[in-house]
Amino acid sequence: MRLQSKLSLLIIPACVLPLLALGIVAYSQLQQVAVTNRLADVRTVLGPLSERLSSELRTTATNARLFAASPFVSRYLLAQDADIKYSMMEPSLLEFLDTYRRGFTNYESIELRKLDGTVDTRASDTMSELPTDRVAAELARSFADSPAATRSRIVRAEARAPRLIVGVPIDLKDARVSLAAGAKRQGVLLIVVDLSFVAPILNKISIGPGGGVTVVDRNGDPWFADRGILSQRLDDQLRERLTHGGGMGIEAELADGRRYLNSLPLLDDSLLVASVPHAQVA
Repeated sequence: MRLQSKLSLLIIPACVLPLLALGIVAYSQLQQVAVTNRLADVRTVLGPLSERLSSELRTTATNARLFAASPFVSRYLLAQDADIKYSMMEPSLLEFLDTYRRGFTNYESIELRKLDGTVDTRASDTMSELPTDRVAAELARSFADSPAATRSRIVRAEARAPRLIVGVPIDLKDARVSLAAGAKRQGVLLIVVDLSFVAPILNKISIGPGGGVTVVDRNGDPWFADRGILSQRLDDQLRERLTHGGGMGIEAELADGRRYLNSLPLLDDSLLVASVPHAQVA
C-alpha cells in the first residue's frame, strides 16, 4: 500500500503537470491570435478612414497650387504702383479667392503673405487667431530660402478645433524687367483649414466599448483632447514606437490603463491612431 501511494504521488503529477503546461501554452497562443485578429480588424477600419482624410487634405494642397497660378494673383503681385494694386487689383483678387473659399466650407481663410511673413491680403469672414497667425507667418518665412513646393503645419489651440495651414510658394517671371530673367519668388499663398469636420468622422467609427480613433500631431498631442480618446500627450518614446511600428499594433500602459494602439500616417507629421482597451482583446 505504501508503495502504491508513493507511485501515485509520482505518476499523477508527472501526467498532470505536462497537461497543465500544454494548456497554458495553448491559452497563450489563442490569446495572441485573438489580439492579432482584433488589431487586423482595427487596421481594416483605419485604412479607408486614413485615405479619406488624406484625400481631402491633398485636395487643399492642389487647390493652393491652382490659386497661386491664377492670373489674378500674378497681376496683383507684379503691380508696381501701390494705388493701382490695392484699389483696382485687390478687390478682384479677393472676390476670386472668396468665391473658392465659400465653395470649400472648411476653408477659414485664403491669404497671400510676403516672404517676411507679413500678410499682403486675406480672404476671410473672421479675424485671424494669434496662434494661427504666428504659425502662418513662420510657414511663409520658411519658403524664403527653401525649394519646397508645398508645406503644411497643424495649429492647436485651447477650446477650439485645430487648424491645418497649407502653403505654396509663388514664383513669377516679370517680363517687364527682363525677358531673359528667370522666375523670382514673389510671395506665398496659404490656405487655413478648420479641421472641426474631422471630429464627427472619427465619432462615427466604432471599435468596441472604451475604444476609439483619434489623431495626434508631431508632438504626440491629440487634435481633439475633449473626445476622451488618448486625451493625454503621448511621450516621445511611445510616439516613436507608433510612427515606426504602429501599423502592426503595439501594447502601451497609459493613464487610463493598458491599451493596444494601431496607427497610420496622416499628412507629413500626424498619426491616425486607434485605441483598444486591453480587456477588449484579452
